[in-house]
Amino acid sequence: MLADDRAREEIRVERRKNVVIDAGAGTGKTTIVVDRFLNLLAPPDGRDAAPIGQLAAITFTRRAAGELRYRIREKILVTLESGGLKNVRRDLLQAALTGLDNAFIGTIHSFADRLLKLRPTEAELSPAYGIEENTDELVSITFDRLRRAAEEHNLAAEAGINAGLARELEETVNDYVGAGYAIETTGGTFAQTLGLDSLVAAMIGSRDVRPNFRPPARPDFTEVSRMALKAAQSIRALKSESSGTGKLKRLALDLDRVATAKGEQAVLKAVRQLQRFNFADLQKKRDFADEKEGWELTKSLRDTTTPAIADPVSRWMCGRLVRLVPAICGIYEKIKREHEVVDQLDLLLKLRDVLGKEAHRTFYAGLFRHIFVDEFQDTDPVQADIIRLLVSEKAGGKPRHGSITIVGDAKQSIYRFRRADISAYEKFRGWLEKHGALTRSLTTNFRSAAPLVQYANARFQEMMGLVKDGRIFDSENGAVFYEPLAEFVPGKKAAVHLIPISAGDDVKLKAEIGRGIEAEAIARYLLHLKSSNFMIRDAETETERPMRWRDIAVLSLTTPCWRGIFAEFDRFGIPYAARGGSVFGSDPAIRAFILALRSIADPDDGPAIAQYYRPPFWILSMDDILGKTVPFQQAEKLLADLRMRRLSRPAVDTARDLLELTRCVSAVRGSPNGSQTLSKIQELLNILDADSRSGLDFDAVTLKLRAWIDHPPQQDAPEPVTGDVVRFTTVYQAKGLEYPVVVLANAFQSSARQNSKSWLVSNEGGRAEGVIRLAEVKGEVPRDAGLRDREKAFGDAEMTRLAYVAVTRARDLFILFQPSYGGSKSYLSQPLMTGDAKTVQTIEPFIIGRLPKWAKSAKEQPKFRPSPEVSTEMCEKKWAAGLATALRPEAAPRAITSLARRRVETDMDLAEELRKAKSAGRYGATFGIAVHRALQMLVSGASRPVQEIVFQCAQECGLTEHLPEAVADVERTWSELSKIPGDKIAEFPVSAPSAAGHLDIGYIDLLCIGPSEIWVLDFKTDTPPQGKSAKPSPMYVEQLRAYVGILNDSRIFTPRSIRAGLLYTATGEIVSM
Repeated sequence: MLADDRAREEIRVERRKNVVIDAGAGTGKTTIVVDRFLNLLAPPDGRDAAPIGQLAAITFTRRAAGELRYRIREKILVTLESGGLKNVRRDLLQAALTGLDNAFIGTIHSFADRLLKLRPTEAELSPAYGIEENTDELVSITFDRLRRAAEEHNLAAEAGINAGLARELEETVNDYVGAGYAIETTGGTFAQTLGLDSLVAAMIGSRDVRPNFRPPARPDFTEVSRMALKAAQSIRALKSESSGTGKLKRLALDLDRVATAKGEQAVLKAVRQLQRFNFADLQKKRDFADEKEGWELTKSLRDTTTPAIADPVSRWMCGRLVRLVPAICGIYEKIKREHEVVDQLDLLLKLRDVLGKEAHRTFYAGLFRHIFVDEFQDTDPVQADIIRLLVSEKAGGKPRHGSITIVGDAKQSIYRFRRADISAYEKFRGWLEKHGALTRSLTTNFRSAAPLVQYANARFQEMMGLVKDGRIFDSENGAVFYEPLAEFVPGKKAAVHLIPISAGDDVKLKAEIGRGIEAEAIARYLLHLKSSNFMIRDAETETERPMRWRDIAVLSLTTPCWRGIFAEFDRFGIPYAARGGSVFGSDPAIRAFILALRSIADPDDGPAIAQYYRPPFWILSMDDILGKTVPFQQAEKLLADLRMRRLSRPAVDTARDLLELTRCVSAVRGSPNGSQTLSKIQELLNILDADSRSGLDFDAVTLKLRAWIDHPPQQDAPEPVTGDVVRFTTVYQAKGLEYPVVVLANAFQSSARQNSKSWLVSNEGGRAEGVIRLAEVKGEVPRDAGLRDREKAFGDAEMTRLAYVAVTRARDLFILFQPSYGGSKSYLSQPLMTGDAKTVQTIEPFIIGRLPKWAKSAKEQPKFRPSPEVSTEMCEKKWAAGLATALRPEAAPRAITSLARRRVETDMDLAEELRKAKSAGRYGATFGIAVHRALQMLVSGASRPVQEIVFQCAQECGLTEHLPEAVADVERTWSELSKIPGDKIAEFPVSAPSAAGHLDIGYIDLLCIGPSEIWVLDFKTDTPPQGKSAKPSPMYVEQLRAYVGILNDSRIFTPRSIRAGLLYTATGEIVSM
């Protein structure tokens, strides 16, 4: 007898009450739902049957919907084949079988779509509307139009909003862009820098919440300027010459920029630069030694002064950005109308709006006798509202008795990033229970061996706390309490293998190194299990057999950590297949094929051309390429042929020729997991073919694919060619699945939720709250509303539930790795790394350099050599020899300044003149460099205020003194330069060979090209020569003569005359040579 037998039976037969089912992991919830479904449509006594057309079953994935429909069909067929059925029940089952294909069994979105199509007019939809499931392109268009409308000041027309609000939002967008804040999201492997585009996408995705944010109060910019000036003065008052003081003086430049900024956009830009100062780079012992004053000032600037300056400005920007919602949504709606589509959120919002009208609600509610909702913990508030309206006696009323069954497991609520809200589950469940619902728990776990169940119970009772007095939620922080599972599958041996990993005794691992060690340990341990015939239970026969590769799943929360594991699997020849995230588009073979395709379309795409001539397409040495040997000519001829024919035939034919007429197939097939890689390339061809059928030519299709190189899409790889492979999947995707052996990868996954949402919004109780998290603009509106803290608490609680989902996917064995952690950071898998010897077996540690016995049996795969006649070693030798030859100069480079010095030093008169010349420097070399750079930027077209340009250049070169003098020099010189006609080129390069085997090279500070004459000018920040007899340094004169000589010899500017002079920035005077 099962521990929950009675609960199961009550669920099966209950007809008058609504039913709430708490179904723990592996407890057979689908079976109980199918049994209850059949009891409603064909009761054993045949009375009060609900026709299948009046039953609905809502799931949250297509896979779950397909499985449920299949299981219902199987149950009906098995029941029909059994003996002793009454005729009336047999007839009901036959009718149900006939109507099953048209039954309301599917995802919440397909359910909404079917209902809306019954009354499209009421929903204000065209009867022929299309559904856009991937809205990335629509969102991208919205973002582009928002920026363009702001620039062109036509946002009112574009977004359909009033003119006053449009002018305000145009200024907001233009100030954001003009201040230099991140516009587009960029990111590395493990982190992203969120730009304005992510905010637009997030606001579109949460447009069901439309709070009314008031315009923010403008900060007191005078006070901001005063605080910045005071802080800069306190830095300059430091007398120390320590490295820390030097770094603080660079901060003083940022503070000066804030203090002197004119206009709101300039203030935003200056504050943005101030926020970028890296206080973490200042360390007490290293940078300040015994200098207490400097360190105390650093702490004050970091903890008090800088936040006091920057935070009001940042909050003000946040307060302006939150008001973009109506404009963004207005543009998005317009774009959807142009494309005649709706998205999946539209389906839900429009259905909820229609159901809000009582006449329509009554019509739709009358369609269904009973609604089943599976995985209710994954609902969002809009979905919960729809279901509530369908089963209510009236809008806002109590539920109809016997109208709904909800199935869920709060411990598996892990999709908050997809809008799932465990609070919606709690409220809906409470509503049903308040009105007499039958609530029962399924606790018997049919999936996992007894030791695994014992382990899960022990760990999660501690991590979550036990259910007490029926209370399963903590509404304050989003936590869920644990209800223990009951054992069903026997098992005696420890079902958790814990493997310590290390780089050596007392070495604390950091993530970047530890992930590599973990990847190798995973590969070696799985090979050990396979070679030792580790026994698992067969999923179909429930009998023991040796483990196969297909019995293993590697799980992690995110996909970036997989790359290192893939490399180790390739190294040791372990077959694998990965699904999830952007793994498909990031695959090296896919990237190589996309670039090679693009080389056919665009002969100017350097990386693409380079890829075409490299493996796996061609095996060419440098000798082949430089000598244009026969193999190179073959590759070149094929490329020319593919280019010529690409637009006259289907794009996929050209792609197939690239695959089949090069060495790609043979090279890929011979590589690790070659057959799987070829299937991925075939999937890419299918994508290319589908895009070309939509009307795009080869060039357009490949250009679209080229974007994958920088931004791989969320695209799943095809199913593996052979079934015997290790599966890689995220914990999110693994929910609802089970595997004999589960490996939890990435032991360096933080236990704190790393929230990547750029926008959070709430309108609870009519109080508008919003949180913005962009790269350099972060804040909560209104200030300290509490939404940010609540979201963090809910996110952290969800991380514990992710660990629960990972553990409960395993049937026989759960494997995790225990690094020798460094630091105090908390990691997701840390609480799982304990247990008694009955459930947890600690394996001999994996230590780099001292491999344990179990790891030594792993053999590396031989490296694939695509062509025996090509020797890698020979190519490397030839390359090294060729490189050495190429690096040997034909002429030795010589700076023109050195040439000028040599001329002066070898001429007695000039040498004497140089000796008599006094040092004329005014403020040192750093001052001169800053002034030179600022003038170069102005000449090159910089349109910012001179002061701002000078401050930037000063910061770049480390100038902390004489900034007003630098600004005055640049303004004075720029004014004089504007009087010289013609085009101006800064840092004009010149070079010429000399008879002595040298190549004389240099840069003219400024070349002014007029209609009749050319000016060669050298900027000098020295004190100008005083008096009639005073002369410039002969070094300067000889340098200018060399420049003029090279230009005259080149005859580039013939017949215009060439003049040269020194432009002294202290006076703006040009001293002609």
